[in-house]
Amino acid sequence: MVLHGCVFVVYRIKNGVWSGIHSESRKEEMMRRILSSAFLCIFVCAASAASQTSEIDKLQAEVVRLYQEKRFKEALPLAEQLLKSCEGAADKDGKLTESALLNLARIYSELEQYGQAAECYRRILKIQEAAHIVRSGCCRSGFGAIQ
Repeated sequence: MVLHGCVFVVYRIKNGVWSGIHSESRKEEMMRRILSSAFLCIFVCAASAASQTSEIDKLQAEVVRLYQEKRFKEALPLAEQLLKSCEGAADKDGKLTESALLNLARIYSELEQYGQAAECYRRILKIQEAAHIVRSGCCRSGFGAIQ
């Protein structure tokens, strides 16, 4: 709800509603509301990201603990849940997803589910290749879009 409010405020300013306000006191009141909405948006987004990271950290710790105890069948559903959480997180460079895939691949290997482990490793390679292309600047060199 807060995010939608921020978008609405920006939309109203961008589309000239601000210029239609002639009273200085009304403009000041509107600016206070805009700033308080912006701060609230930042606070809510930061709190959401922190709670999501906390959930991911807890899942990661539990998967690692179960793996170390060689309780692979119990670790598998948690590792799959961890992967989904990482994919849904704001994971710009793919490091969270890559780590979750690696954990999942190791668990699949221990359970002798080698086809699924191989698929996880393929996905890790794709993430690493994409990161390398971005770091090396190939996507800006005029050779076309990344496939």
